[in-house]
Amino acid sequence: IVFVACASLPRTLAPRQPPGPKLYVFDCGHISTNDAGLFSDGGEYKGRRLEFPVRCYLVRHPKGDLQWDTGLSDTSVKNGRTGLVIEGFHLVHTNAYLQQLKALGVEPDTVEYLAMSHGHFDHTGNANYFGAATFLVQGDEYDAMFAAKPPVFFDPATYSELQKSKVVRLSGDYDVFGDGSVVIKRAAGHTPGSQVLFLKLARSGPIVLSGDLWHFEENRKFSRVP
Repeated sequence: IVFVACASLPRTLAPRQPPGPKLYVFDCGHISTNDAGLFSDGGEYKGRRLEFPVRCYLVRHPKGDLQWDTGLSDTSVKNGRTGLVIEGFHLVHTNAYLQQLKALGVEPDTVEYLAMSHGHFDHTGNANYFGAATFLVQGDEYDAMFAAKPPVFFDPATYSELQKSKVVRLSGDYDVFGDGSVVIKRAAGHTPGSQVLFLKLARSGPIVLSGDLWHFEENRKFSRVP
């Protein structure tokens, strides 16, 4: 029997790169209208059909989780009301967001940060799930959301719990985790304090999540604010 002693050879290891953020996209409903004229002062879209996929986003970063937009309210799913009509918009929501999150192994009360593109009901529908999170919101948007008489399409019932949350009132851009990979950028216009989310992802590169910043290609091409 021959025993061979093997010495460990020194190796030069490449430094481990810290993992970047990951983006998860969820189905949070669908909206359609047969008259998109509401989105143009010029009236050129009057009578034009428009389809909106409603999305919720979870950004998972080594330093914490950020929930971005919360879609249509799960109460419409629980109550079986999948054909609501509000102000000429037909709303359908069949896949409760809470169940989608739990399928990923995430409980809403463990999410560290909540931010939304703006305060309209199709972006705040499930915000009350995230009352334990720190709410990142432009100051003028917060004032509109909790005004005695909120603007049209704001539904305070969908975000009432956020009055108890820790709030960071923003007045411009905000680097959520301090490394430039998840940055909230002010984009007022659609509402008083609309904002978009810039992400720098390892595979996809830089992307922007823009809730209702544009509804048509013409909005962007001709700098028309919806």
